[in-house]
Amino acid sequence: MAAKFVKICGLTNYADARFAFEAGADYLGFILIPGSLRAIEKEEFDKINFGKKVGVFLNAPLDYVLSFKLDTIQLHGTESEEYVDELRAKTHCEIWKALPIVDSESLAFAKERYKGLTILADGEKGGRHCDRVLARELSAARPAILAGQLTPENVGEAIKLVDPIGVDAASGVESENDPRKKDEHKILAFINEVRKHL
Repeated sequence: MAAKFVKICGLTNYADARFAFEAGADYLGFILIPGSLRAIEKEEFDKINFGKKVGVFLNAPLDYVLSFKLDTIQLHGTESEEYVDELRAKTHCEIWKALPIVDSESLAFAKERYKGLTILADGEKGGRHCDRVLARELSAARPAILAGQLTPENVGEAIKLVDPIGVDAASGVESENDPRKKDEHKILAFINEVRKHL
């Protein structure tokens, strides 16, 4: 497998994004879903001119997706493969497709669909966590990023089990008092733990 990388997602402000970047995050993730608790405001997003920026979208119009300056587009909805093809034709960004990996049916779907894309193995929103045993099967079949309830405490074991190309932390590095803020100590601990498994 390729070397592991770290994405810190759900960044809502310049200060947290800067800290994550300087701490060694390879990708900075921003929720660009209007109305989401962790969505970043466009004005704040536009201030961030460093790092590899990943925009997270949910069934968004193509024009909206293309209005942001990004390195990677991460799709979290029910976007069709035709939608992805059209998006590919209009951007040079890498495209990741987030899919729940929770049972044999979802694993089979993730193995077969969205050819050419990196799959982000996640849990179901408000439901089951990502099944890491199944995520390992996915990672053996195609490039996969592991997400879903990763913390500084569990990411090492998760990497050893799944062998993903990268890991994605969001809620696991948040402040306990405010989901719109990151905890600097948790970010550092998470990145340091991942680096042990490169």
